[in-house]
Parts: sequence; structure tokens; C-alpha cells
Amino acid sequence: MIFEDADLDKAIPSAVKATFSTCGQICMAGTRLVVQDTVFDEVLGRMKLAAENLKVGNGLDEDCQMGPVVSQKQLDTVINYIEIGKKEGNLITGGYRLHGSSYDNGFFVAPTIFTGLSNNSPLVQEEIFEPVLVVQKFHTEEEAIDIANGTKFDLAAAV
Repeated sequence: MIFEDADLDKAIPSAVKATFSTCGQICMAGTRLVVQDTVFDEVLGRMKLAAENLKVGNGLDEDCQMGPVVSQKQLDTVINYIEIGKKEGNLITGGYRLHGSSYDNGFFVAPTIFTGLSNNSPLVQEEIFEPVLVVQKFHTEEEAIDIANGTKFDLAAAV
């Protein structure tokens, strides 16, 4: 969660790292970011810029910030969820498989961010293990807690 009094210069890089550094393929990956309405547009804009500037590539490359998904099967799963997100919400950035030279030797997906998804969306409700982030807006602290607790999983969280 990011509240309006957060230090965005610290919160945003932490959120980007939590979401994309392992390509979303760990149980504690950040897949939802709940942001107070008063800073929502700024956070979303900065998250978009950060995601678009990530160096995606071979995980053995020291400069790489996000590697591939683990298999063709997982890539197919990622693309399926992205298509659901495109139908149900607003795609902010990413949403496609990366192609070209080094990308053709693996299962690479552009870092992806959605907004406008309901709490019932599979992208909000399911553990999908992919480089996809859903950014949700709240007004009050109580609303933020309701959004955070509005899944069937006991999920990791940070404030």
C-alpha cells in the first residue's frame, strides 16, 4: 500500500523491485499495489516509466533487472491473464511477449501494469506468478484494508 504521506522516491523503486525483479515468479511477488487516490496518478505514472525502463534479458547478465518466465507453459498462462486484463481493465504498459534477437531464446514478457480491475478479477484474486501488476485506488484507510483483505489467499503485504 502506498499512502499519500509515503516517500515516493523510496516506495516506487521498492514496488517495482517487488513486482518485477523475479518476473513475478515467487510467492511473495508484488502483484497488487493499493494506492491512495491523492497520489494515485503520480504513482501510476512513475510506475509506468520505471516498468518501461527495466532492462529485460538473460538473468545471468549483471545489468538485467527482469528475466524470462520459466517455460512455454508459464508464458501461455501469462498471456492468458494479460488477455483477461485487457478485457476487464485498463492496460497501462506492457501486455505483450517480447520478440527479437536475444528474446527469441526464452520466454520474455514486457513488464505489465493494469488499473481498473474489479476485486473479482482473476488478476486480483489468483496467484499467477507473472510480471503483471494491478494498481488499485483507495480513499480511506478502511477502504485500503478492505481491498487488501479482499482475496481468498493469505497474501504478503507491505505498507
